Amino acid sequence: MQRRGISTQMLSLPLAFGTTPDEPGFAARFAREVNEAYAGLIKESPGRFGAFAAVPMDTPDHALAEIEYALDTLGLDGVLLTSNVQGRYFGEPSMSPSWPSSHVEKSRCSSTPRSARTSTSSGSPG
Repeated sequence: MQRRGISTQMLSLPLAFGTTPDEPGFAARFAREVNEAYAGLIKESPGRFGAFAAVPMDTPDHALAEIEYALDTLGLDGVLLTSNVQGRYFGEPSMSPSWPSSHVEKSRCSSTPRSARTSTSSGSPG
């Protein structure tokens, strides 16, 4: 970074991930691990890194809990949302309970487009 004149890098995980019947709770555990790793890097190198929180999008409750933890407890800079997870888009009724949160309304949000045809539960192209 220094050699290229980059003073700060924003970290983010631009993948859609949810939970499958084979791995219940995967998305929430994975997001927590990623966000805590981001917070660790930021603490180790103040001013060098910022981060958009990874958000588990399998259920609105998991999403809101992780957004609150990432912003209030870890102090991350915002949230990264993908346009859909497992073929479900933000505007669908099953997703809409996540967005009225004051944490989402008051934070920096970045969105990454994903095709529903190529998104899998692990976030990898299908």
